[in-house]
Amino acid sequence: MFGVYRALLVCNSLYEADTTTFPPLNSPATDGASLRDALRDPAAGLFESVELLLDRKRQDLAETANRFFAGADADDVLLFYFSGHGLSRNQHFYLCTRDTDPQFVATALSGHDLAYYVEESVARYKILILDCCHSGAFKSPVAGAIAEQFSGAGRFVITATTASGLARDGAHPSLTSPFTRALVHGLRDGAVDADQDGFVDLDDLYAHLRAVRPGGELPQQNFDGSGQVRIARRGWPAPAPAPDPEPAAALPFLDTPTAATTISPERISRFRANLRSDIAARMPPELTATEFLQRAHLLAAGRLTRAGALLFGENPTAVLPTAVVQCARFHGTSKGVPFDKTDLDGSVAEQIVQAIEFVAAQSQRGETPTGDSPIARPVFRYPMVAVREIVANAVVHRDYANEVACVHVRVFDDRVEVSNPGGWTTGAIPEGESHPLEGLAGDSHRRNFRLARTLTWMRLVEGEGSGIPRAVGECRSVEAPAPTVSQRDGIVTVTIYPRNETPDPVALAAMSVAEAAVVLDRMDAEEAVERLLPMPPERAVQIVAAMRQAKATAVLERMDPADSARLVRELAQDSRSLLLRQLSGVTRRAVEESLRRSATSPGGGHLIIQFEHYFGGDDSYIVSQWHAWDGPTWQPVRGEDRQVERDDLERVVESVVTETERRWAHLSGPITVEFVLPSDLLDAPVERWARQAGGDYPVVVRSLERMRSVHWHRVWRSRWRVLSETPDRVLTHFAGRDESLQHLELTLKLDSAIGVLVLEGTDNADRIVAGLRSGIPAILWHRRGMSADTRAAVARLLAPGSVNRLPALVCDLQLSAALSEPDRLDDGLVLLWDDPDRMPWNFHRPDPSDPVPPPPGDAPVSG
Repeated sequence: MFGVYRALLVCNSLYEADTTTFPPLNSPATDGASLRDALRDPAAGLFESVELLLDRKRQDLAETANRFFAGADADDVLLFYFSGHGLSRNQHFYLCTRDTDPQFVATALSGHDLAYYVEESVARYKILILDCCHSGAFKSPVAGAIAEQFSGAGRFVITATTASGLARDGAHPSLTSPFTRALVHGLRDGAVDADQDGFVDLDDLYAHLRAVRPGGELPQQNFDGSGQVRIARRGWPAPAPAPDPEPAAALPFLDTPTAATTISPERISRFRANLRSDIAARMPPELTATEFLQRAHLLAAGRLTRAGALLFGENPTAVLPTAVVQCARFHGTSKGVPFDKTDLDGSVAEQIVQAIEFVAAQSQRGETPTGDSPIARPVFRYPMVAVREIVANAVVHRDYANEVACVHVRVFDDRVEVSNPGGWTTGAIPEGESHPLEGLAGDSHRRNFRLARTLTWMRLVEGEGSGIPRAVGECRSVEAPAPTVSQRDGIVTVTIYPRNETPDPVALAAMSVAEAAVVLDRMDAEEAVERLLPMPPERAVQIVAAMRQAKATAVLERMDPADSARLVRELAQDSRSLLLRQLSGVTRRAVEESLRRSATSPGGGHLIIQFEHYFGGDDSYIVSQWHAWDGPTWQPVRGEDRQVERDDLERVVESVVTETERRWAHLSGPITVEFVLPSDLLDAPVERWARQAGGDYPVVVRSLERMRSVHWHRVWRSRWRVLSETPDRVLTHFAGRDESLQHLELTLKLDSAIGVLVLEGTDNADRIVAGLRSGIPAILWHRRGMSADTRAAVARLLAPGSVNRLPALVCDLQLSAALSEPDRLDDGLVLLWDDPDRMPWNFHRPDPSDPVPPPPGDAPVSG
């Protein structure tokens, strides 16, 4: 009656063509893996062939789906499953793929095309299960209408929701969506075999889904007649295993069998290829995968134990969703916005290796030649043997019964923290206290015996309590401080500190401010002076401010008084006063005299504040900041990044400006505030945000899009050079309300002398982009459109030879208008003033021979 069972599972998490309309989804990849395991489950599954497609493009999906339905025989049972974004246009639905552009429906797989593939198939039974997402964290109402469109002979359709319902995406990449979670549960053991024939059919499965109502929504179905098509097995248990020596209830947590995932032959093969020789002799290659697992005591009742699933399961997080390692790189020495972040959710062995590689990538300092090999050996800032042992210890000995916490590996500028749920296994640690790790490295007490024992077979974990002593020993050998361990709220944290090192100037320049301060704190004062003097003044002063007070004082005492004065006068007032009190009389008097002279020195400061969408979100931003005082070179110093919501941007700007005023309180020059903005924020009232702290700053906006579009830079630099060096030759183009975009673009391209663009209309987004692409460095517009009075006032600013002073002139115009006629100009006039030689992430003024500058997200962080 039933032929071969075949399934095609299509799961799309990524959408590269338009991440705003189609943001990345959490669950599809996990949905596919979980459903595949359920369909192939030895105890419940009926499917002989299951193909899983992840993040495919439209053409690839169409061809694969066509072949899948066309290649079936008459008695076959076909299952087509889709998890991903859906699109609805004019009562037609589309399955979105990696390259789908919402403006062009031809880039998605239409329901019409899919229905045609189904109709042409000779297979008697064709099952379609659709879990379609539309946007954000919610599934679309498209799904409910699909059931009707696919009706026909031999077709059985189940969709996640009604036409007006909303089904949720998974909350985390390691979790399935509510609908697919209920589907998998029904296939494995949740759906009831109503007629007790040993099989779950589609009627049984749909009854289970209706009862569960995943995510609070009612799934829909459209079956061709009776749904008595077998979809899963019941009542055919696997052969009974040998009796356990103790009742199942008494088994350790990880020794309990699970049906949530199947065996991964690939993981077993890779593991066995790296066995120690003594273990390989006991586990010869002739053993099958099942025999290997049985000898390792990782198989019970025909199923993997939880420990076996963590080691050799196809989808370990289907068994334990928190069995992941979250790795993050933080700016500075406290938790802020991760500089680099990744979640590791493979097998336990893979997680350990990848977590160690993450730390290594963040801490490699270069390479050193070896005497016995032509290949140089990498040099790391942290003792990597200690990192390996401590990471492995955390992953292996964590409390896997904890359902809310996972292992964390956090790399800071001055330490690495490895945290895991569960108490320290060799004894109690007082809550909140920090203890040397070597004092706790006693007898080995393994929380997860089978897991730890199996990993010793490939030397990924040391045996019999030798891992921690080895970690402590390596720290001693490289003169790194001993690791410390603390415990709070059921979480154990081991902290690893950097090795003592004497980096060369290149390596020191690559470090963040906090990282460099830690290194210089460990040097003697004379050596620290040699490292500081060649540095740009603002970077040197930031490092001195971050050093321990006693060491900073000793360093300044050993400098020439003029060099000491150069650094101290750049410190914030409170830090400067504190250091001055610590200096000897001669140095203090020299510094104080230099400060008196610099109080009237020319120059000005630049505060750069950048907003960038956080991982493609609409309402969350990364706020970055740089500051620099005028000097012979452009040397901005990066401050702390912050992640904030849209409604908090104004408050954060006020805070950053206030901090900058404190930093430069001893100086008298003007401060220009520059905002680097994404296109959707170019009209934000940033000048009001910056001035609410009380300053009368010139405020300009800059384009983040242009900074990242390197192919726009050549013409941009060319026009800026004319504006900055020969302002009397610069032309201004006034773009009237009726000027077409095509005419504007052509005008700008044909006249290279145009350096200023004035936009008189209200809908200026496309015109601004045209100016940016044409390299125009100065663009003026009014948020509400320019009145005749406003246009006349702007024209007066653009007198010959004055355009290079536009930021100050526009500031004066804004402030005077705010006093006299607030409704006319205040919060309205915007100046985009974009100097290509003052990129926030450049530490020198670009030279024509320099390589292309990196985009902001890839730039080295200096502070």
